Amino acid sequence: MRTGMVAGEPNDVLVKHVDDQWIVRIVEDGKATVQVFKTQVHAENFAHSHRNRLGLPGEPPIQPTSSQE
Repeated sequence: MRTGMVAGEPNDVLVKHVDDQWIVRIVEDGKATVQVFKTQVHAENFAHSHRNRLGLPGEPPIQPTSSQE
């Protein structure tokens, strides 16, 4: 798990598929945390629990891979 500062960004949870890995990025109080998963199910479950914890609505959006952008 990696962390970093992202001043000014609102709390958010993002899921992205990159190179056969599922990446979940959580921004909470200006601090970004990244967790990598091998399966989409685990990434989505992890993201969902953090969206609930942060009081964010809906399901986490899945971002397209860089080859699809």
